[in-house]
Amino acid sequence: MISTHAFEPWHLDEFDIRPEYKHGEEYRAVMSQAVSTADSPAYTLANGLKPVGVVGAMYIYPRVMKAYALLSEDIKECPISFHKEVKRLIALYFEECNLTRMEIDVRCDFPQAKRWAGGLGFTLEGIRKNYGFDGSDHFLYARYN
Repeated sequence: MISTHAFEPWHLDEFDIRPEYKHGEEYRAVMSQAVSTADSPAYTLANGLKPVGVVGAMYIYPRVMKAYALLSEDIKECPISFHKEVKRLIALYFEECNLTRMEIDVRCDFPQAKRWAGGLGFTLEGIRKNYGFDGSDHFLYARYN
């Protein structure tokens, strides 16, 4: 069963990042600086006591947020309940933050993430050239209220 907790940077030390994240350690370093605030709410999702993912969002400007996720290998033990909880959190962001739009970026060479984006209700809008840490291209997806 998935439980949701306010994100704390030390949660990132509790899991191994999925190998599909080609620059997972860079993402871990950036996210370890983050703090869950009213302007940038973030959550740790756990399977029992084990953190399996971190999801969060930050404002781009009023009523528009950019969301992110960093998942562990252990997500494979609870993919359906994790997916349902992320969908619930997205709806919560839209409601509590009065959003009209939420964006996510997905590496073009990460097919599992592209499928998940669609399953979460996001629509492909375009490509961000040379967007990643390594200059990789990313798809831009958005979900609207």
